[in-house]
Amino acid sequence: MSIPDWRKGSYSAVVDMHLTVNGRMLDVAQLAPDFIILRDAATCEPGPAEMFLKIDESEYRWPVYLDEGIDPARVKTPMSTTALSEHVRPTAAA
Repeated sequence: MSIPDWRKGSYSAVVDMHLTVNGRMLDVAQLAPDFIILRDAATCEPGPAEMFLKIDESEYRWPVYLDEGIDPARVKTPMSTTALSEHVRPTAAA
């Protein structure tokens, strides 16, 4: 059996996604502009986090805010980037 012409030269990117929150790295199964779906159940209060996306050798990181935290009873975890500045509090100088 020969490979159909449309499959010759096909390419699948290697993709890795995770969310870092409170020092924990959580695997992300699906990423959308305003929510994520985690691979495994987790629990977390609302607050800042960092999204990580690697496509082949290109890496991207950006801050996000978990608007409703992470609730294992929900499939989708809402997040935002535009409202992040509203939630970030300045830290005290040492």
